[in-house]
Amino acid sequence: MNDEEQERRFRQIADEAKQFLANQQKQKAQQNLLQEQKFREKADEAKQFLANQQKQKAEQNRLQEEQFRELVNRNRQPANNSQMTIKSSDCNCEFCVGTEAAFGYLEKKLCPAGKAAAKRKFKVYPSAYANGWAVQYCRGKFKGKKKGGKKK
Repeated sequence: MNDEEQERRFRQIADEAKQFLANQQKQKAQQNLLQEQKFREKADEAKQFLANQQKQKAEQNRLQEEQFRELVNRNRQPANNSQMTIKSSDCNCEFCVGTEAAFGYLEKKLCPAGKAAAKRKFKVYPSAYANGWAVQYCRGKFKGKKKGGKKK
């Protein structure tokens, strides 16, 4: 009986060990499932966050473009013939200051002497080369600019 009791005891211990290992595997599987669910939830949150950021950026860009168009349309006043001038606004933000500078630059004309000199110098006047030369002339880059004609 001693051997039979020992064998039964060993079988009982082996069965308990098998059950313990099976329980351990089940718990580990459940933990893995929970971790996977948490990971998927976080990934979904991240995707949603990025989508919201893209929507906000698109909306912000649309609003800025709309404000720019509104500003340009509001500040335009017809001037001589087909020229348009822009009023200066009270806003000093980077966007408005850059816009005013751009329109101010576009409104500048060549001086009449520079235009006449370019027409004399170039065969085809309304050209990029002629206009560039006329701009340089108006800025005083050449000798003899506006000195009252030729000296004798």
